[in-house]
Amino acid sequence: MPKPSIVEQIEAVGFGRYQWIVMAAFVLFILSDGMELIVSNIIWRALPKEEWGMDDDFRAVLVSASYMGFFLGSIAGGIAGDWVGRLWIIYAHAIIFIPASILAACSNGMYQLLVTRFLVGLSMGALLPTCVSLVAEFSPRKQRGRAIIAIPGLAYASGVILILSVGLLLIGVCGEDGESCEWWRGMLLAGVIPDAIAIYIVLHYLEESPRFLLTRGRVEEAEESIRKIAALNETSDKLLEGGALEPLPEEDVSSESKPEKQLAHLFQPPVLNHMLIIMSSWTLLSASLFCAALIYPLVMEDQGVSTSGQYFLMIQWAAVEIPVVLLLMWLMEQSWAPRRGMIIVMGLLSTLVGVLAGLSLGSGLVWVHVTQLLFRMTAVGPYEFFYVYAAELLPTTHRNQGVSIGNGTTKFVALLLPLFMFPIYNAHHALPFYVAAAASAAAAGILIFLGTDPSADLLDVVSQVEASEETPLI
Repeated sequence: MPKPSIVEQIEAVGFGRYQWIVMAAFVLFILSDGMELIVSNIIWRALPKEEWGMDDDFRAVLVSASYMGFFLGSIAGGIAGDWVGRLWIIYAHAIIFIPASILAACSNGMYQLLVTRFLVGLSMGALLPTCVSLVAEFSPRKQRGRAIIAIPGLAYASGVILILSVGLLLIGVCGEDGESCEWWRGMLLAGVIPDAIAIYIVLHYLEESPRFLLTRGRVEEAEESIRKIAALNETSDKLLEGGALEPLPEEDVSSESKPEKQLAHLFQPPVLNHMLIIMSSWTLLSASLFCAALIYPLVMEDQGVSTSGQYFLMIQWAAVEIPVVLLLMWLMEQSWAPRRGMIIVMGLLSTLVGVLAGLSLGSGLVWVHVTQLLFRMTAVGPYEFFYVYAAELLPTTHRNQGVSIGNGTTKFVALLLPLFMFPIYNAHHALPFYVAAAASAAAAGILIFLGTDPSADLLDVVSQVEASEETPLI
């Protein structure tokens, strides 16, 4: 008689104290992520540009450096996470992030700042997809979608709000010109505190994913991981057969034992079919989201808003993401709201609002700000929803790689956007918003005609991934 499956044991363990503790750590990690990926752009006014020999063109290079690091970190960390385990990627992040952030805050020239910002992005790129994979693999079916989207959604928005609030506090003490102190250094250092707390939690509580261990044939370690999680959740009495697990078929384990074979499977059917959808649609949605994030500070500068006033308005701009994420978490529970369908609807809505945001630029500050808030709300929804969609679509053997490569391509778009969108904005202020609207429409179109809905239960190996029999919505 077969032993209980990993799906049955995860459901038996339930969602309890362990998941809440781990999610708290991941929220703190991604809080730092939200702070770090915008800070280079918003401190530009305060940097000693003349002293360091930086012209306005260097702004795009500096902003892109973090995204370049994030892109490369996503690719390297995703592949390594499916080879050696999720925990090692988080440890590697800790080794890089904190020293790089401190060195960035102590920068004495533009090249030191550029390199350290790249390293910060590198560490964050490896971290985020790994957190998403772990949350997906630890969570029961009912709570999985909400738990995944809470990590990048609520944490990222909170990080942006926090770093802007720190900026307002430092400006209040030092003044906007920074003559009494170089307040921008404090903003570069702020992300270290939540990250250090998260690392402490991880070292004391986090277990390796039992799903990952099972795909490596490490059944006893997977069973021990399940038992430790159940003990912390106080659900040990609900474990089936004391936490015993049915091993995966030997042919599935052996086929993924060599890294080169595992990586090759990612670019062969049937996994390749899902990867093409993830990379193309998510990348297009990111163009819309990151365009809004990059151009908004420029819009406020052109409206004559001071640095402190700009930070105050950007706090509102970031805060509108929170009710959107809460709405998405509610939608996760609804049987009438399939993953793919919701991304399509939100993508099309983002298209309409993006056009409106472009048309509003000739209006007054209040109307411009309101349309920018609406664009932020509609652009962030489908992008964040894609974390859940991608994690549920891919098997455990390729989840970390697939989510990382998919998310990494979105950051590759982000690193290119400043190089193109800043000049385009200077040529015609509304054009970036029309480009963003078109990107959202294209992403929705791909999902309509080619996308599929993920399985209710997570898949673990390639043999479980079947070619989709879903018919297109149109």
